[in-house]
Amino acid sequence: FITYASDKYPAEKYTLVLWDHGGSIPVSFGYDEVFDTGLISEADLGKALKSAGVKFESIIMDACNMCTLEVAMAIRDYADYFVAAESVVIGTGLYYTGWLESRLCTMLT
Repeated sequence: FITYASDKYPAEKYTLVLWDHGGSIPVSFGYDEVFDTGLISEADLGKALKSAGVKFESIIMDACNMCTLEVAMAIRDYADYFVAAESVVIGTGLYYTGWLESRLCTMLT
């Protein structure tokens, strides 16, 4: 998906939002309720980002318990900023409206 999106919609800056269930060590990220493909470990996340070949301005983990040293180390070469929760994220996810509106206003002025 990352490669497809960056090829189809080139941009100066990219942000990657990963939303799903998280648990970091030892649970990992991304329980798929439809396909039994397993969870994404921190190492697998790093490998996927490396193979995609895209540098992100920010990677946002919209999932519980993903703000760990292990996750940060796995993605350190692929983003300038890392946003994640150290505990529970409510079921509706992070509140994007405030910071997206702020960012968009800054970009347009």
